[in-house]
This record gives sequence, structure tokens and C-alpha cells, in this order.
Amino acid sequence: MRHVHALNQGKLVVTVVTGVAWHAVNQATDMIAQEMAMERMEVVGNIKINGNVPCLTCGHGHECKMSGVPSLHGKGATASAEMCVAVEEQAEVWDEAQRLGQVLGERVRNGELGTKKSMRANIRPWRIPHMISLMIRTRRWTMSARRK
Repeated sequence: MRHVHALNQGKLVVTVVTGVAWHAVNQATDMIAQEMAMERMEVVGNIKINGNVPCLTCGHGHECKMSGVPSLHGKGATASAEMCVAVEEQAEVWDEAQRLGQVLGERVRNGELGTKKSMRANIRPWRIPHMISLMIRTRRWTMSARRK
């Protein structure tokens, strides 16, 4: 998608990174932003989520010699779902997601991409039916996933 045709150029991007170690989350966010810039995409913002180690819910967390539970929660800690950090309780994450959603919505409504060009100017006419079809399929998949 990148070479010769630069099909990602001008696309708006929001990065979402989750992790336990904030220095790693920050580094991953920076690395993703750098890759997006190389694709000539515009990073509108970043969402950083305080996450969990899979050891908390894998079923072997406190018994496994590779477990991250003791290093995060102390020696003798027993892994359980109750120790998980819930993203639903991270108000700053939801606030930032809502803010970035509004920014993206406004930019799209104004017909802008990251390059400040009209969205229509960057879309070849023969691609529009395919894009509409893809949007419809995505919407149907989303609705069926919500019903489950």
C-alpha cells in the first residue's frame, strides 16, 4: 500500500496502546506514530491504556515460573480476574477517546484528510462502490457481533 502508490497518504490515525509498563507504552506509541508518519498519515492523537498481563486470567498465573504476577503484585500473589485493571474505570481513557472521536468526526464531516485535501479528491471514482460495500459489510458484522 505504501510503495509507489502511497495509498495511506493523508489518512487520519489515532493510536491505541495498552500495557503494564508505561515506559514501554510510551515507546510503542512513539514507534507507531513514526511508522504512520513514514506512510504520510496524520496522527491525530494517542490513547494509552493501563493494561494487564495475560497471566492474571490464563489459569496458571501464580503457579507458572514465567508468570508476571509476582513481579507486579508481590511474591505469593494469586492470579485472578479480580486483580485485572479495568479500562472501564479509566476515565481519562474514555475522555480522550471521546475527544478524539469528535475531532475525527469533525475532520471527516469537513471532508478533510490529514493532508487538508478534500476527501473526494483522494478517492478514485471507481473505488467508491467498493468502499460503500465494505462499509455495509462492516456495519452488518458489527451489528451481528453485538447481538451475540
